[in-house]
Amino acid sequence: MDTPGLVCGDFVRCGRICDGPFAAAHFNQFAHFGLIANLLSVPLMGTLVMPAAVLAAVLAPLGLWDIGLWLMSLGLQWILFVADQVAGLDGAVGHIMAPQPAVLPVMALGLLWIVLWRGQGRWAGGLAVAAAFLLWQQTARPDLLIADNGSLIGLLGEEGRILSKPKGSGFVAGIWLENDGAPVAQDIAAARPGLTRDGRVLAASLGDWQVLQVSGKTALADLVACGGADILISNQEVASPRPCIVFDIKRLRDTGALALDLTDGGDLRVTTAQGRAGIRPWNRTQRPVPHQWVLKKTDPDLASDPSLILSRF
Repeated sequence: MDTPGLVCGDFVRCGRICDGPFAAAHFNQFAHFGLIANLLSVPLMGTLVMPAAVLAAVLAPLGLWDIGLWLMSLGLQWILFVADQVAGLDGAVGHIMAPQPAVLPVMALGLLWIVLWRGQGRWAGGLAVAAAFLLWQQTARPDLLIADNGSLIGLLGEEGRILSKPKGSGFVAGIWLENDGAPVAQDIAAARPGLTRDGRVLAASLGDWQVLQVSGKTALADLVACGGADILISNQEVASPRPCIVFDIKRLRDTGALALDLTDGGDLRVTTAQGRAGIRPWNRTQRPVPHQWVLKKTDPDLASDPSLILSRF
């Protein structure tokens, strides 16, 4: 008897060991008591609900499907009751940071090795699974996120992600906070300290880099040069040259959303959503942009003509 295969098969059927990490990676949450809910409800699904569904289908030509549906309802009511009770327990759901791209492929290869390989050598796949979890623990979230319309930015602070506005762009804000593994209401994230607000102008600091976000045509027109910032972000098109690096709505249409990270050397690593996603049928009209590049404080063009920096990419 292949005992390891039976054990792994049992885990797969429980649905908590093999698919739990994948669900956590995609939905940024993990149901701590999901195993309890499954043990209380899954057996009834197989012994009552599904047979009752078949019975309803068989009796349907006779107009007696209500018998099967009534039996189904008994099982479904129990399953919904269990789900409601388990979900209401304290600590039922934990929130998890989104993993870096390499985590799920490494984990999948490890699990496939355990399932497909014969003999004791199968457990070598556990090393890959352990490595995937280690990579997951080392995942770092971006220091600054910029929405593709320039109207929302999110700075990573001591208390979590600080959003630039309490409402608007709610879907994007929610995804950012979920991927951070710390979902809160948007207005709570916007109330966190770390951003300096002056009307529709918002200032942030990333190491030695000064970032300014300007919303609206009037605020942009009133801004003198770049307001002392190294990077200017706007949801409007910046028509005239400015003495800083500009990410306006026109450029963001090409790059998509941006992630800015401060490197150990004090430079800024910029990651573009469009470059990371690659060419797709829905973005073929966009100008090709790199997946990632680095902005350096020591770049001579930063002092002379910052627009030349972005023209290289």
